Amino acid sequence: MSTRKILPVLLTFAFLSFLLAVVSGCNNADITTPKAIAEKTETVPLPTPPANREPITIAAGGDIMLGSTFPNETRMPPNDGADSLKPVAPIFQAADVAFGN
Repeated sequence: MSTRKILPVLLTFAFLSFLLAVVSGCNNADITTPKAIAEKTETVPLPTPPANREPITIAAGGDIMLGSTFPNETRMPPNDGADSLKPVAPIFQAADVAFGN
């Protein structure tokens, strides 16, 4: 379809949409703005956190390399690395949150 044929169709559609909005009573009062939402929204109190004030313990470890086969098998730990973290296991087990990288 050429532009000469599309333009009148689009203008007619826009005009009819405008008329329908006017006839149906559409006005700017129906548009919800952030201010209108804030005015209609009830203030709900946030729940009070528990009075428990005990500290949370976090244990973190980084640069963990249990072993490597590069450049050869000699860099692998004994017992397939099963005992590699034994020295630090109590620290991580005692923490509330523990992670390693």
